[in-house]
Amino acid sequence: MSTPALVMQPGLPPAARRVRGYFAPVDRLSATPTAFDAAAVASFDPDTPPAPWTDLGWIDDFTRVSETKLQVVESGAPGTVLLQGRQSVGATVSMTFERWSKLTMALTCGAQQTNVLRAGANPVAITAASSTATFLSTSNGAGTIQAGDMIGVDADYNGQTGYLGAGASAAYLATAIGSDPDWIRRMTLNVGRVTAVTATGLQLAEPLLAGVPVQGMQAQSIVALQDREGGTFFQEWSGLFCMQGEQGDALFFYYPRLQTMGGPAEKVVSLTAPLSHVLLSGRFVALPVIDPMDGSQVCCYRTYLPCANAQV
Repeated sequence: MSTPALVMQPGLPPAARRVRGYFAPVDRLSATPTAFDAAAVASFDPDTPPAPWTDLGWIDDFTRVSETKLQVVESGAPGTVLLQGRQSVGATVSMTFERWSKLTMALTCGAQQTNVLRAGANPVAITAASSTATFLSTSNGAGTIQAGDMIGVDADYNGQTGYLGAGASAAYLATAIGSDPDWIRRMTLNVGRVTAVTATGLQLAEPLLAGVPVQGMQAQSIVALQDREGGTFFQEWSGLFCMQGEQGDALFFYYPRLQTMGGPAEKVVSLTAPLSHVLLSGRFVALPVIDPMDGSQVCCYRTYLPCANAQV
């Protein structure tokens, strides 16, 4: 028996409804981004992205701008184009986040983002050996932490300097400051929501950004999230944006290093009077990385996944 020939379909422009955004940490010490494996796009599940990518939900006003500049070299009289080259490589991307969260606030404010700790609430020590990314084992109870609380999970501050924060760099200190042991937990991006308090620990709604806690970490109650305009620290993250096509195709835009290039800004969208939606506006510059394939400097990658049996 012969294998029946596939019926090929003409390639059509992707028909996508919305854009979905995902962000993951950049190692600030080495400027190493979180990698996106384009070979795995066919199995990419938008609802359960692979760690450490964090789903930030639907985004609006997604705009990509290439700022790469080309330069031509002329020869002869009259001058004719002999060759051209890239004078500079750059790109920017802007968007509006529909979801307010620790990470979207940090991304759009650009500077360090603060956890407002509950007044008088002492941190709770975590037993790392029996904890997971979604369950924090505590040997001495949960203190004042209750189901429904937000918590920050990180180490004590003991005069450390440099980039600080578990999972992702939340702040940078050039010199040691004060003696507040809770300072890192005030800044950390390693946060979560407690869904249940048991006799052995704290159950979380979602995995922590830093994964399984390490020895020395403690959990502390958070009552609010706060950011500010100013300071010397800049947020930097890897960004991945997905446009799922209605015919089974998909577009992926991967930016290895995105750094915020603006201060806090909001977009107000009118609903039924007098109600309005307040959305977070973000604008980012794409920093370059070295592509190990050929040593070229690049700032973004575009990947197209055709639908089944589409003409290539």
